[in-house]
Amino acid sequence: MENSTKALLIAAAVLIVIILIALGLSILNSGEDTKAQVASTSESLSLQAESAKDSATSSLKMLSMNEKEKFNYQFEQSFGDGLSAEQCKK
Repeated sequence: MENSTKALLIAAAVLIVIILIALGLSILNSGEDTKAQVASTSESLSLQAESAKDSATSSLKMLSMNEKEKFNYQFEQSFGDGLSAEQCKK
């Protein structure tokens, strides 16, 4: 009777160890999946940030071109058709 009790305790301990190892492996694999997701999301955000930067840069260039045109328009009206700045001085 004593030997059978010890055998059952050993069998239970072995099963508990097997369950703990399986649980540990599943947690480890879950962590690796999360790591891959984070890397993918990070790369995606980096590409989006670069795209936003390029878009903002081109918008600023267009804005400055429009500002130049507005500023120059004030003086171009004075020149008339085909007149140069030298001719307008006289």
